[in-house]
Amino acid sequence: MKVASTKAHKKKRPELTGYYMVLPATLLVGLFTIYPFAEAIYLSFVKYITYKPDEIGVFVGLGNFIGAIQESFFAESVLNTLWFTGISVLVITLAGLGVAMVLSQKFKGASLVTSIMLVSW
Repeated sequence: MKVASTKAHKKKRPELTGYYMVLPATLLVGLFTIYPFAEAIYLSFVKYITYKPDEIGVFVGLGNFIGAIQESFFAESVLNTLWFTGISVLVITLAGLGVAMVLSQKFKGASLVTSIMLVSW
C-alpha cells in the first residue's frame, strides 16, 4: 500500500517564453494590418469630407457605396480594373512559366542562375 504524499502537487505553470517571443510580431501584425483594415471598414460607413470637418464621422450606412455605384464612371472603372488584373495575371504567369522552363534545362551555370533567382525571393 502506498502512502499518500503530504506534499501538495505543484501545478505546472505553462511555459510562457514562446508566447513572449511571439508577442512583438503579433503586436506589429495588429498595428500594421488589423488596425488599418478596421479603420477602412469604419470610414466606409461614415461621411468623411476633409473640407467639411463638422460632418466628419457622421454615419451614412451604405450611402457611400450607393453613391459610388451611381457615379457615371463606376462601370468603366470596374472594367478597367478587370482588364488590368487579367492581363497582369496572364503576363506574370507566362513569364514565370518561361523562366521555369529555361531554368529546368541543363546548361553550364544553371545552378548559379537558379541560386541568384532564389536569393531575391
